[in-house]
Amino acid sequence: MAVRLATLLAAAAQEPHVPDPEVGRIVDAVAAQFVAAGGRGFEGWEPKRLKEAARAYHARITPLAMPWRRGADTADTFVRPAAPPRVPNIAHWAWRDGDADWTLALSVAMAAVVQRPEALYLHTGPLAAGATAYTEPQTPAGRAALRCLRAAGAQEVRHAADPAPGGGRHPWAEVLGRGRRVRSKQTFAHLSDVTRLKTILDMGGIYLDRDAFLHRRVDHYRWRHDAVLGLEPSNFERDRVANFGCLMARPNSTFFQLFWDGAGRAAYANTSYLRTWGGWAHDSCRKSYALAMKRPDLVHLEARLLQYPFPGHGAARGGVTRALLDLTRRSEVCHMSGFKWNGGRTHQLRMRPSIFGEVLWPNVLRAAAAEPPLPPELLRCVRWLGDTLVNESYMPEAANAAAQGWR
Repeated sequence: MAVRLATLLAAAAQEPHVPDPEVGRIVDAVAAQFVAAGGRGFEGWEPKRLKEAARAYHARITPLAMPWRRGADTADTFVRPAAPPRVPNIAHWAWRDGDADWTLALSVAMAAVVQRPEALYLHTGPLAAGATAYTEPQTPAGRAALRCLRAAGAQEVRHAADPAPGGGRHPWAEVLGRGRRVRSKQTFAHLSDVTRLKTILDMGGIYLDRDAFLHRRVDHYRWRHDAVLGLEPSNFERDRVANFGCLMARPNSTFFQLFWDGAGRAAYANTSYLRTWGGWAHDSCRKSYALAMKRPDLVHLEARLLQYPFPGHGAARGGVTRALLDLTRRSEVCHMSGFKWNGGRTHQLRMRPSIFGEVLWPNVLRAAAAEPPLPPELLRCVRWLGDTLVNESYMPEAANAAAQGWR
């Protein structure tokens, strides 16, 4: 009887959630306020009406009960079914132009070692006049990163133009200007999000930001769900939002079709990415969460695809605590927004006990030593990245001792 009950509970946990019409009405009302605000909130600035719409989001959508249950499976307990997965085992990153750096190589190599994807793609371009791709490095650091990326098996996919819905105008065209180099982090974020959305629609697979680090396998999501987003339960504005640093989906998933451009359906125009152009947090994080609340049957949101808390927030209050390390151990992906360029994040990751040294890097080294054996050049890349983490004070030297024989 107990076995039958456990089987029924496991099956119930996998059933799609039924959309709640009342939640849908609330989402539509709040989304309409964003449309009415006519946001052009680029470069980190949001007009007054867009701020008001964000407050309405917080007041009406954040308090709604989340419908997604945490699955019983983990990276360690999941047994692959005989049937093929829904989400292909391919991984994507976006790197518009310029030399790669060691942090991009770190994200790619960790995924290559831990997840063992069938293919890894770095999406570049379109290149402005005078710009070069990471495959044409201009600096010693760029050449070192390129060697590691090639050892991991990464392949460049160069785009001649930014994707746009139905051949229409790219939503950030007025920010770019003809042939203008992109310099703002806000603009980069929007362009990267458009690229990842179109890529995940066309090809499916796993998308990771350059500061998102996969340290445990994610196969249980690939078999269970058509579309997966990370869940950020609370950010600086106390909103519940989606974490856009890690996406997974089958090709042409319904959720991402609706989020891309509404799929020609009026009921989804206000929650599509390309209908209004507000600040980055609004376009990517709030609207995707709102659409997920409206259609929880089409997507799974998962907190273990972790938007890593900034210092002073959530489990990160009080430094690197046991609670923060436990949260890290339970995660499969850590999206460490601001890694390398945000001073608070850098300080956090250099604190002791070391987040990389205690949790992330041991997982990578165990995966690197597992069967089937990895190519020697990839093992050398792992050693180099571990040494770099040590030299940059992100973990103690002992944390990379097991890799020193990989030469």
